[in-house]
Amino acid sequence: MILLWSEEASNSLASIYYYILKDSPQNAVMVVNKIIDLAETLKNDNFEYAIDPIINKQKFRHISIWSYKILYERTADRVIILDVFDGRQNPKKLDNY
Repeated sequence: MILLWSEEASNSLASIYYYILKDSPQNAVMVVNKIIDLAETLKNDNFEYAIDPIINKQKFRHISIWSYKILYERTADRVIILDVFDGRQNPKKLDNY
């Protein structure tokens, strides 16, 4: 299974890194690495995580770590990370999906 990061997800991950970097360079690296590690587990198609309750469309699912939510879509041969964001943000952000 191939794992792909959308441009939106890559940009969001960079934004998370730079936001945390202002206060703690060590934590910025750790948080981003943990998010990436968790996303890598999505390549295992034996596991499927919850349908996102806000979007509530069959094809969009999410997995969380701390307050961060990884929004993804699984196809026959790939997992596409659509976005990564702080779940405490306004849910209106999800209207794009």
